Amino acid sequence: MLSQHIGHTRWRTLRVRRILPRLVGAVGARPRPPSDQSLARIRYTPITRPFKEVAQLSARIARQQGFSATGEKGKAEGLLLDVAELWELFLLHCTRRAFPALRVEHGTTAGSDSFLLHAAADSHKRMGRLKPDILVRNGEQVVAVLDAKYKRLLNYWPERPAGVDREDLYQLASYLARHDPGGNAVGGLLYPHDTGEDKRATAEMDGPWRAASGSIVVFERVATGEVEAISQIQDLLTPGFG
Repeated sequence: MLSQHIGHTRWRTLRVRRILPRLVGAVGARPRPPSDQSLARIRYTPITRPFKEVAQLSARIARQQGFSATGEKGKAEGLLLDVAELWELFLLHCTRRAFPALRVEHGTTAGSDSFLLHAAADSHKRMGRLKPDILVRNGEQVVAVLDAKYKRLLNYWPERPAGVDREDLYQLASYLARHDPGGNAVGGLLYPHDTGEDKRATAEMDGPWRAASGSIVVFERVATGEVEAISQIQDLLTPGFG
């Protein structure tokens, strides 16, 4: 059902592909969502009892039903999604599609080279781990350091007159200092493009920028459609690979 709605099966991770045949063997290729009566007849053990609400929620999603509303104070029913993380994973996917010949890493899985400081007396003691969302490598050389920002890239006086939060700017500078001290990479903060917003921030209009080390720095609003985003990321980062 999910593949039919999305139009492809690329959402299936390795673990999903391994488990899916067992699920199909248990419920068939075209299972129907269980009824409320069937769910009520399930006998949960102390170990499986915490999954009762998950089973009910899964059945509701499979039936394409919404959440019930209540006026009772202090009580709500719903589903929380970390959209900022979804934006990060979307950009990671699009960057991998944009540069299949390069190694695109999820920065949160970076190893020991991602720390800003090492103790002078013991290099195994580290401090200030730097975890950019996306690292693009050509062999061992870092060619792009990217961070996803699920917020608006828009001038706002006096907090961000150029459109970029100061903390985000310092964060990107730290990433580049650690991963690209030679100034050969492209650094970027990538924001979702709001189709209803025509104004462009100063950081975007006057870009690309150049850091003291020589790194090219971009601040861009990226399309939320896959094809458009892939093309845009290719255009943004290709100058750094020359």
